[in-house]
Amino acid sequence: MGIATVYRALRTLLDEGRVVPVVLPGQHVRYEAARGIHHHHFQCRHCRKVFELNGCPGNFASLVPLGFQMDDHELVLYGHCDECAQYPE
Repeated sequence: MGIATVYRALRTLLDEGRVVPVVLPGQHVRYEAARGIHHHHFQCRHCRKVFELNGCPGNFASLVPLGFQMDDHELVLYGHCDECAQYPE
């Protein structure tokens, strides 16, 4: 299978809403299955794995400066996953 085929299939999945992009600062875009539930992510600083977090901690609109309009947000937590936390650096 060629890379062009992979990108066409990914584009189709995106267009159909079956996958969504996950953008983490300083990283290439990742994709995950669309679940229709707003959620955030945790990235392990050691192994670099990314884990889905359930839900959202709240309404961030109160943090937006007066006169600004927020239309989206993404929260990424960083630390060590349970596996890496067992083996301190």
